[in-house]
Amino acid sequence: MACGSDEEREQWPASANDEAVRLEPSAVVSVGNGDGHSTLAGSVASVHRLLDRIAEGGTPTERVVLGGFSQGGATAIAAGLSYGRRLAGIASISGWCPDRTHPRAHAANASTPVFCSSGTADPVVSFQLAKQSVKALGEVLPAGALTFERVDRSVHPPKRHEMLAATEFIR
Repeated sequence: MACGSDEEREQWPASANDEAVRLEPSAVVSVGNGDGHSTLAGSVASVHRLLDRIAEGGTPTERVVLGGFSQGGATAIAAGLSYGRRLAGIASISGWCPDRTHPRAHAANASTPVFCSSGTADPVVSFQLAKQSVKALGEVLPAGALTFERVDRSVHPPKRHEMLAATEFIR
């Protein structure tokens, strides 16, 4: 998956940890904090290294479901789709697709099942952003690979039935 323009690759969209921030479809802010993971590209590279270590340890990546919540969900989508070895799936709860303009997937994960859920009135990640993300993912994934759970909630954290749906997806 491409991370957008050069400028977008060097910045991270805001997260639930930022004060008084609501993610809208065009929101991108810098969150550099010196930890080496302050860019999307840096976070994706870290996840790829972790997945490589898992594979080197003897667990086939085809048995790994990569998932996350909020910004972690966005990272899971970007890292999962761009990873060079097949994954079992990708799960994103209250997350978004970082590249909604030109989404791409590595051939190894071009048909990997993806689960996304979003609250209709989430105060952090707007439902409009979630719908745009699902549309973008639908353009790169084959029919049936994408599962989207629209959840009636006005808080950022997931509801119990949403977590159960994600659990069922992982099984």
